[in-house]
Amino acid sequence: MHVGDSLEHDIAGANNIGATSVWFNPLHHDNSSPVLPDHSIACMRELPSLVAGYASR
Repeated sequence: MHVGDSLEHDIAGANNIGATSVWFNPLHHDNSSPVLPDHSIACMRELPSLVAGYASR
């Protein structure tokens, strides 16, 4: 799992290697790019429950 705030660099890079991508988007920007994150979070407090969901698989 890779968390980042740049769709172009962080999310595209994670997607390219097959990692789960999490877009950190605290300002609630619209995604007008072709890069699609697997998940989007606005606050880092959301991350533990997202990670826990993957750990229980």
